[in-house]
Amino acid sequence: MKILNPIIVTVYVLLLWVDNAHAYIDPGAGSMVLQAILAALIGIGVFVRQARVTIATFFKRIMGKFSGKTGDE
Repeated sequence: MKILNPIIVTVYVLLLWVDNAHAYIDPGAGSMVLQAILAALIGIGVFVRQARVTIATFFKRIMGKFSGKTGDE
């Protein structure tokens, strides 16, 4: 806790002591944001599909073990 206090004070001082940035957003930034959004959507889609296939395979395996056996055979 003793080392955390100077770190917090340093972060506060650095955040309060800010000059003007004199920066701009270049034309490529929009396409980079679009690529990030599309990559996230595609990644979510692949994850959901893989999870659905894994869950379906699990239940097919369980139902296959129990559905055909009655115990009288």
